[in-house]
Amino acid sequence: MKKHTKTLLSMLAVLAIIMLISSVALTYWFDSNWVKQKIETLAKDNTGRILVLEGDVHLSVFPWLGLRTGKMTLTNAPGFEQPLFAEAKAVAIKVKLLPLFYKKLDISQIVVKGLVLNLAKNRQGLTNWADLIKAQQATAQPSTQAPTTVSTAEAYQLLGIGGISFENATINWNDQAQPQRLTLTAVNFKSTAFTLGKPFDVSLSVMSDLDGKVLNEALTLDTAVKIEQDFSYITLSQLLLKSETQRQDKPKLSTTMQIAKLGVDVSRESARLDGLALKVANLVMLADMNGSEIGHQPKFAGKVSIAEFNGAELMRELGVPLPIMQDSNALSLVKLDFDLLATANSIDFQNLLMQIDDSHLNGVLGVSDLAQGVIAFNLAMDTLDLDRYLTPSNANIAAKPIASPIAAAAAGAALIPVEQLKELKLDGQLTLEKLKVNGVNMQKIRLKVDAKDGALVGQQAIADIYQGSSLSDFRVDVHETSPKYTFNGQLQGVQLAPLIKNFKDDLVMTGKANIQAQLQASGKQMTEITSNLNGKLSLQLQDGTIKGFNIQSMIDNGKALVAGAALPTNSKHEQSVFSDINATGVIQQGVLQNNDLVAHSAKVYADGNGRLDLNTQAIDYHIIAKLIKKAATATEPEQIEGIPLAFHIGGTFNKPVYAVDAKHMLTEQGKAKLEEEKNKLLDKLDKKIGPGASDLLKGLFK
Repeated sequence: MKKHTKTLLSMLAVLAIIMLISSVALTYWFDSNWVKQKIETLAKDNTGRILVLEGDVHLSVFPWLGLRTGKMTLTNAPGFEQPLFAEAKAVAIKVKLLPLFYKKLDISQIVVKGLVLNLAKNRQGLTNWADLIKAQQATAQPSTQAPTTVSTAEAYQLLGIGGISFENATINWNDQAQPQRLTLTAVNFKSTAFTLGKPFDVSLSVMSDLDGKVLNEALTLDTAVKIEQDFSYITLSQLLLKSETQRQDKPKLSTTMQIAKLGVDVSRESARLDGLALKVANLVMLADMNGSEIGHQPKFAGKVSIAEFNGAELMRELGVPLPIMQDSNALSLVKLDFDLLATANSIDFQNLLMQIDDSHLNGVLGVSDLAQGVIAFNLAMDTLDLDRYLTPSNANIAAKPIASPIAAAAAGAALIPVEQLKELKLDGQLTLEKLKVNGVNMQKIRLKVDAKDGALVGQQAIADIYQGSSLSDFRVDVHETSPKYTFNGQLQGVQLAPLIKNFKDDLVMTGKANIQAQLQASGKQMTEITSNLNGKLSLQLQDGTIKGFNIQSMIDNGKALVAGAALPTNSKHEQSVFSDINATGVIQQGVLQNNDLVAHSAKVYADGNGRLDLNTQAIDYHIIAKLIKKAATATEPEQIEGIPLAFHIGGTFNKPVYAVDAKHMLTEQGKAKLEEEKNKLLDKLDKKIGPGASDLLKGLFK
């Protein structure tokens, strides 16, 4: 036994000496230039590009068969901006020598230092690596010998990699078709030993620069990867991605993503994501997802939950300008839950539950065509106080004019750029239990909108707006440079007192109103829209009052003024009561002209005409009021008592001014005296000539 052992040890010693001598000899006789030329020739023959190896190629033999190069460069495809496709400062690879005798490739480590990779796409959409793929396919010649059947899994079982390392790499992407440039710098990638069926660790760090603007100051990725021996299943576990984003003139943004487990079933084309936690500033999103048909028609489904966060604070962290709002606490509470269904070209948010401050929203929202941006929704909200989110200037009640519906619709549309409105594709409906906007309280609102081909069309129904209701439809057309607006609507049985009180401290009118409007306008700014406003209006007011003057007192004042007597004292709390007021008007270039105003009360009949300038908010109205001595009957018209009162309403919407038109009243008094003298003359003619003679002469006095 001792003899055999001694013999075996002697053989091993001899073998070791032979391998040592061979290694030294191979290293000594190794021709670096020959190897360089051989590698460069192979690259030229197989790719058509020029590979240059600068410096010496170093060889090591035992126990590792290693090859180490200095700087190396590979030329770019013709017609591209950069002369080089890739370059590296150094490349090293080591392979264990003894496993080669057993037809097993055991790589200790692959190390690439200072790699610069220039990827590009030209204006025609051709990439600078397309020729490499074609060259590889062209060189793959069919073999005349029977192939040795070895599965992919069996092949990789014969392969062992101790690790891969890329140190301080740079990747440049130049897309001239977009155009867009992206640069990844300080790319460091490292993996532990790779063996099928066993987990191995992967770490990555990178910095990026998009079109000259630094996006990611630092991005790191760490995870454990496991690939089954038959490549049927790949698992990533305990994935941690961190990003520190720095943008010009904006605060640094921290993002963290964690995934407990991500599994991909290659054979079944399915995937499962468990325990996703994404944190962006103060926003935290949790999700679990399933994927199917991921190889050709990917579909994903899962539950997503975004915990309560401060929306205003998030906007500040993202560098998004936060508008000044009436409520400084607006957007302080936001949270969201939904079921996500997504494909390569669509996304649906089902069972959507969202809270914004005191408002709760639920329903469905989806984009059926991501390429075309076709949005559909069916949403319901309990309450929305829109005033909280408006600018403080709108809170100044005394300065707020009562905006027309067309102006309100135009104001909302004007917030969206014309080019975006042209591309907007929208189909949906929204219902609200309660809504407050510009101080106007509404209940049970239903809004339906449809947008396509550069036109936004909508219908709105309000079941309760100050004890009345409203129906309307509108259209916004952006085919031309200046948007066009049309509005048709009606208010039925609306109480004016609480409505006007929202816009003015001083109540100027009360009553139950019926209003109809057909309006058209165009423009981008409110001043332009108002000056281009045209259309028709009609008003019916029942059981109303007009504050600030008493028409009976004004009639008395007019009589005293004509008679030269002292004027009675007026009270600022006076008002005029009417049983009904009716008027129609035509709007041209933002000016309302009314010629048929008629108002009735138990003692007064009034009619008038005038103008309301919506551009300047100026009032110019002339009213003639008459005291009713005897009300009209079925057979007789009403009888008027005394001289009609003429008065003028001027000033502005916010500060109307009422004044008696003395000149008009003096003219009316002269007419009354002339009528009296005419009647006396005609009576004398009848007495002297005979009855009926006056009828022949009445035409002369017209």
